[in-house]
Amino acid sequence: MVTTVLDFPGRVPKARGQLVLGEVIGIHIRDDAITADGRLDVPRLRPLARLGYLDYTSVESRFELTVPGYDTLFHNPETLHGTVPDGGGRPTLAGSPG
Repeated sequence: MVTTVLDFPGRVPKARGQLVLGEVIGIHIRDDAITADGRLDVPRLRPLARLGYLDYTSVESRFELTVPGYDTLFHNPETLHGTVPDGGGRPTLAGSPG
């Protein structure tokens, strides 16, 4: 569902662009694109990504960066920024209706 469309002017009319923001309300994923631990196998799907100019790339590998404190976010949610999981795995502010 599209929530916002932002227009960006260019130096020439053909160079103008738009940023479309939206909310994902449903997805379909091939069964063979899910790993044994339930994560999306992005390199298997090889999605395309825009780099800029006329350049694109495809995802062929991935790596994970850990964020300090991430491992405690859902184990001790009240101790990190007052957030708690809302039951759907999303953090919300403690005491908020969700």
